[in-house]
Amino acid sequence: MEYTELTGFVKNNELDYEKLLRFTNKEFADSVLEDFINVKSSSFGDDLKFRVVQKTGFHEISGNNVDIVRVSVGHSIYSHHYLFNRNAEVYNGHKTIINQEFFENIVRPFHNNIKNLSNRRTALDNVIGVEEASELWDLSPGYIKNLCADRKIIAKKVGKTWIIDRDQPNPSTK
Repeated sequence: MEYTELTGFVKNNELDYEKLLRFTNKEFADSVLEDFINVKSSSFGDDLKFRVVQKTGFHEISGNNVDIVRVSVGHSIYSHHYLFNRNAEVYNGHKTIINQEFFENIVRPFHNNIKNLSNRRTALDNVIGVEEASELWDLSPGYIKNLCADRKIIAKKVGKTWIIDRDQPNPSTK
């Protein structure tokens, strides 16, 4: 197999769409152009990376001649890799490659922090209303309100609503 880097596709920070069309087809070139514009207009636009490599030769396993164009569009954090089979004029989408160092140092710790936050309980998780306390303790809502007013259970009135600490024992078993 022979790998040849093709150059001249980006001039003055603009993609030479017509040149790309000469090597691929409209569907492929449109996808690459859209991605190019998105990366260029992102906060990583100053770090834009664009590379085109053509792979040609005889593929020993399939027994076919190969003519594939691979386009990479991205920046230091991730890139999209597009493959176009020139023999069959087939475009099979793209795959995203993320920078492993960025993933390990930024993405994974961020994901773990989010996961830990979602598993963490707060004081508000222990707060229930009269209806929920009534169901939890199998007591009438009116009786629960009387217990709150008489300070027989841990509760606080906020406006016209009683909020009750869920973790206290059932008042009927005291």
